[in-house]
Amino acid sequence: MKKRIIGLLYSGELDKDLYLKYQNACNKLPDQIVLLPITKENLKKRSFALPQGIYNLCYNNTDKIIKEVEKIVGKNRVFNRITKFDKWEIYNLLLPTKEILLPKTLEFTSANLKYFSEIEDKIILKPKIGSKGEGVILLEKKEDGYYLIDKAFNNPVKFSHIDEIIHYISILTKGYLIQKFVENKRLGTNFFDIRIYVQKNIWGRWQITGGISRIAVNKSFITNIVKKVVDYTIPLQELYSERVVFEIIENLTYTSLQVANILEGKFGLLGELAVDYSLGLNDKIYIIEVNGKPMKTLAKRLQSPELYNNLYLRPMEYAYYLTKTKL
Repeated sequence: MKKRIIGLLYSGELDKDLYLKYQNACNKLPDQIVLLPITKENLKKRSFALPQGIYNLCYNNTDKIIKEVEKIVGKNRVFNRITKFDKWEIYNLLLPTKEILLPKTLEFTSANLKYFSEIEDKIILKPKIGSKGEGVILLEKKEDGYYLIDKAFNNPVKFSHIDEIIHYISILTKGYLIQKFVENKRLGTNFFDIRIYVQKNIWGRWQITGGISRIAVNKSFITNIVKKVVDYTIPLQELYSERVVFEIIENLTYTSLQVANILEGKFGLLGELAVDYSLGLNDKIYIIEVNGKPMKTLAKRLQSPELYNNLYLRPMEYAYYLTKTKL
C-alpha cells in the first residue's frame, strides 16, 4: 500500500488535540497517510518528503504565506488560500448574483450612517474583518432618540441626535460596515440562524457536509451568544410544512454551493467555508456572513457526532485527493 503525505500548514503552535482529530480522520482514508505538521520555516529546512496535499490552518487575509510554500511544493497543492475574509469584499463579490439575497450594506461613513438612519429603524454596525460577533453593535431608532446596543443588550447608550452618535462611534468604527437589520423569524422570543458547512470531498468536488442552527440567548440580536445548537432542519420543521422545508433546504444547498464557487474563483484553491443565513419575516433566506475558517467545535453540541466527525474528515479527504492529482 502506497503511503501518501498530507501537510497541516500552521503558524505559532499546533494544538495537539487538533492534530489528533485530523490524524484520526486520516485513518479512515483508503491509503496509509503520513500527516505532517508543517510551517514555511521547516519546509525550507526539510529533511522529509514533500506533502502533495496541504491544508492551511492559518488565519490569513492574504495569500503571501501560501505563495512562499508553493515555491517549495508547487502550485495548487495548498488549499484554503484565504481564511480571514473581508466582509465588504465578500458582499461585493456575491452582490451581482441575483439569486443570492444580501442585506443592504455600505461602508461606514458619516453620510452613509445618516442615510441609513433616515430609512431604517434598526441598523447593524459590524467590523469588516472579525469573528465571533466581537464589535457588533445594534443602532435602534425610537421615538425618544437613538440607542446603541451591544450583542448582549447590556446598558444601551441613548443619544438624542444622529450627529452625536457619529461623533461617539467614529472612534470605534475604523474598518466598519453598516448593514440593514433583518427582522427574522424566531423560536419563541429567540433569534436563530442557519449555518451551512460547504467542503470539498474525496473526489475534489464541493458538497454540503451538513448544517447547524444557533439559537441565541433571550434578547440577544446575534447568535454568537448561543443558548443551544441544533440541526439546521429543526427550526424549519417547527415553522413550516414538510414541502416548504424541502424547498428551503434545496435553496440553501444551491446557494451555498454557488457561494463556494464564486469565492474560489476569486481567491484560488479553497476547501471549506461556512455560510450563515437569516430567515426573514418575509420567509426569504438572507446571507449574513461567510466564514473562511469555520468553527467546527459548534457541531459537537449536536446530539449526533456524525457532522462533527465529518467536518474533520472532509479536509483530509480533499488533501488526499490532491496527493493523487497530477498537476
